[in-house]
Amino acid sequence: GAIGELNAMERVDLTPEKLQNTSSWERPIADEALRQSRKLRHRLEGIGSMEEIEKVAADTESYYKKMNREWYRGRFRHLGSERAKAIEKRISPEDKERIKKRAEEIIEEV
Repeated sequence: GAIGELNAMERVDLTPEKLQNTSSWERPIADEALRQSRKLRHRLEGIGSMEEIEKVAADTESYYKKMNREWYRGRFRHLGSERAKAIEKRISPEDKERIKKRAEEIIEEV
């Protein structure tokens, strides 16, 4: 279940060795993901009601969205303009419009 997935992430994906090998901009995001994963695992182990499950689920979704935005911002910041332009050329006009709309929604959320 969820606790097993968190354990796997902590013991496989976010090991000290893998964290050490992340890029300088990814490291703070990975460190925070590890802290949040441990915190979530402990919360899941102590759940006693449906309300607690709903709260944990909502908190987790909010955190995941925040972390995902931070990662993509960092990734595109460190791509360089040439690579960013190459990616942009491969995106259809419809997808560009969808991305712009979603970016505006995210900015409004923040």
